[in-house]
This record gives sequence, structure tokens and C-alpha cells, in this order.
Amino acid sequence: MASKTTKLQPQVAEPPAKQLNPKRMIGITSDKGGNGKSTVARALGDILIQRDIPTRAFDCDRRNAQLHRHYNQAFSSAFDSDAGVSRIDLSVRGGADELLNSLESPTTQIVLIDFPAGGGELFERFEREMKLFDFLDEIGYQLTMVSVLSRVKDSINSLRTLMEYCGDRADHVVLKNCFFGEPEKFSRFDHSKTKALVLQTGGVILNFPDLYDSTYDVLDDKNLTFSDALQPKSGLPMADRRRAKVFLDEAEAEFLKAAEFLGLA
Repeated sequence: MASKTTKLQPQVAEPPAKQLNPKRMIGITSDKGGNGKSTVARALGDILIQRDIPTRAFDCDRRNAQLHRHYNQAFSSAFDSDAGVSRIDLSVRGGADELLNSLESPTTQIVLIDFPAGGGELFERFEREMKLFDFLDEIGYQLTMVSVLSRVKDSINSLRTLMEYCGDRADHVVLKNCFFGEPEKFSRFDHSKTKALVLQTGGVILNFPDLYDSTYDVLDDKNLTFSDALQPKSGLPMADRRRAKVFLDEAEAEFLKAAEFLGLA
């Protein structure tokens, strides 16, 4: 009697498991100087340090290297790398080599880049030269572009151009800088097709808090980090220390709304 043949079921390959916490390259951009881009980079860098998330930081602003000025020592001390905040010039050939070489580090989880004002064009040049999107895919990094908005039309136009260039190769976090007014004052952006595109593509829109002018100025004069400003040894009056704490707490609460995109998950 012939044995009964068991029909084999076709094997279906399971999709690869999605990496829950990929390494992140986070670029901070704005359309022009004075939009608060470096303040955002400083606040995010401070929170990454306080959360002990291994981060390499790069300041690409040749004229106004705020991130380096305020946080070089803090980054150097935090992760025992002595790297601090590296100053690089993306406008010259080979200027990004230190940044790219840092991606080989097995311990670094976040690479934080403070682009110069109007850095969208510089980013595009950098990406084309190095085929950055493909390279990051190869080495397991995800790209997040953080765009800091004022209320002017140029902010929206620059954001739109950046999103169209990146396509689906980057995650987007958009910050309304409330130094320029309450969130509802950003009506030009709120009624724009660009905002609709941000939301349609899974981007996140946040409200970045304003820090009282005189407190901001004294931190700037003393080259303090936001966390250092909270300490009595900073020499700041109690009122300024309190304002700095409220600002940092509010910034962190907003950043956590985009925790996955900002390496805070």
C-alpha cells in the first residue's frame, strides 16, 4: 500500500524585527540666524547628558559656536571620551571626516549636529557628497532633522525644501520657538500645506519654551550650561536659577513628545 504523502506548506519568511532603539543622527537646522537653533541644540544636549545617553556632539557654526562654547567641557566630562563638542566645517572637502569617523564608535548612541544658520543647503551638499542616506542605512543609524521655526515665511519655505529633499529618508521634528510668541501666533505655519505635510509623513510638532531675556543673557555671559545654571555655585540669583529650571523642565517635556525621534525613548 502506497504511503500517504504529506503536502508541504510553503515557507513564508518572517519580516526582520524592527529595531526599537536605533542609533540616531540628529541635525538641528533653521532658515537663518537668530531663530534659536543653537539654544535648541544646547537644551537637547543638556538633557541627553543628564539622561546619560552616550552622545557625540558637533558644532558646524564657524562664527557663532554656541554649542561648543557652552557644552564642550560638559560633553567631555559626561562620557569620558575627552571629545567634548567638536568644531567642524562642512563647507570644505573633508570637513565632515571627524563626524563620519565617529559613527564607528560602538558606544555612541546619538550624534548631535548643530548646523549653521541656513544650513539646509549645506546639509544637501554634505548628503550628496557622502551619499549620507545610504550610508546611515548601512551602519544602522536613523536620521532626524529638527527644524526650528520663527513666524516668518522663510522658515516655512526652508522646512518645505528640506522635507522634499529628504523624502522618507529622515524623521522630522518641527519646533515653534515661543520666543517669537505663543504657539497660536504661528498662524502662517498652522494654516500651511507644509504643516499638513509634516503631520502626514509622521513628523512631530513641538512648542519650544521661551527663557526670560535677562536669565538667558547671564547664562550667555558666563558660558553656563542650563544644568549648571540650576546650581547655587553658578552665582546666579535664585530667581534666575528658578527660571532656568522651569525652562529646562518645559523643554524636556516637549522633547519627550518626540522621544523616539530624539533618542530619548
